[in-house]
Amino acid sequence: MNNDLTHPFQVPSPPPPYSSITHAPMTPSHPSCFAPWAWFRKRSKKVQDNIGCFTLLGALLLCFMCTSASEDTSSDNLLAQQALPAATMQHTQTNPTRLTPTQPLAPPPTPTPIPATTGVNGNPWGYDFNPGQVVTNPNPDFCSYFKCISNFWNGAGYVVQCSDGQYSKSGDRRSTCSRNGGIAQTLYQH
Repeated sequence: MNNDLTHPFQVPSPPPPYSSITHAPMTPSHPSCFAPWAWFRKRSKKVQDNIGCFTLLGALLLCFMCTSASEDTSSDNLLAQQALPAATMQHTQTNPTRLTPTQPLAPPPTPTPIPATTGVNGNPWGYDFNPGQVVTNPNPDFCSYFKCISNFWNGAGYVVQCSDGQYSKSGDRRSTCSRNGGIAQTLYQH
């Protein structure tokens, strides 16, 4: 442009067409999105470590601030809930219902005590030496309570006690308890 005062206003000439101008390509040798990474990689190891530590501390500080902000919000909600006016309740009178007195529950019946076994040697079947019915078919656990002779279950009579304290089931035979000093007494059931 000419700033000469003799030509006060001059129309500028149009620019040359684009095809005649050659421009250098606009693509950089590496994308700009990697520019911060390239900058970081050019720094010394000590600087890289410091940047990493500060980044980590910043992330932790951000997490801490987010956590405390959520706690503040919950306490604000609590204050807002407490500030709401309480709803008023209207009391309506109803006819009272009459309660009928209930009888107290009777105490549970006391269990009947199990009578002590009265049988010889504490046997649960009540076998003893008092006269009654002779024992011809003793309980299978008989020899657990009484000292039986070796062939007790082979006997075919009623139960007797031999003089040596052992029991035999051959009470109606003449040779009963012959090896045990003879019959001492007969065992009965009631």
